Amino acid sequence: MKKPITPKVREAVQKVTEVVLEENKEVDLFKIIEILEKEYNIKFFNMEVLQKLIKEALQEIVFIYC
Repeated sequence: MKKPITPKVREAVQKVTEVVLEENKEVDLFKIIEILEKEYNIKFFNMEVLQKLIKEALQEIVFIYC
């Protein structure tokens, strides 16, 4: 059964993606997963869905970190 993705989860993925990108200067999928699980208590069993949310978050980011 497929559950809808809540705005809370989308926001958490976006925030964590931005933090990881700013700190590491790259998108580290494993770090994003770790933070989502530890700080937001969000666990993804379908990595394809998480990757889609990360891609959406990256499209929203205005700044490019070099």
